[in-house]
Amino acid sequence: MGPQTVSETRIGAPLHLDGVTLLPLEHVDVNVSLHGQRILATARKYPVGVVLLGADGTRAVDETGQPLDLEELKDSVRGLRERLETP
Repeated sequence: MGPQTVSETRIGAPLHLDGVTLLPLEHVDVNVSLHGQRILATARKYPVGVVLLGADGTRAVDETGQPLDLEELKDSVRGLRERLETP
């Protein structure tokens, strides 16, 4: 078995504060490989940014507070478009 890798950016657990919803965006990498009779698995998760949903609209920022392109995120983060378009 050759190395198997899963790498994706996904929506984390939402946080609701005073009429604002924060959707954390996190990137996850999982690697699994077989070495003889042993399996080696590694994983890491790190923040990418956050989508803010409030009365004044929806916007996304990275971990430093810089704006992110919301349309790009909708195309690249599984389930984000549906989550944002569902009332």
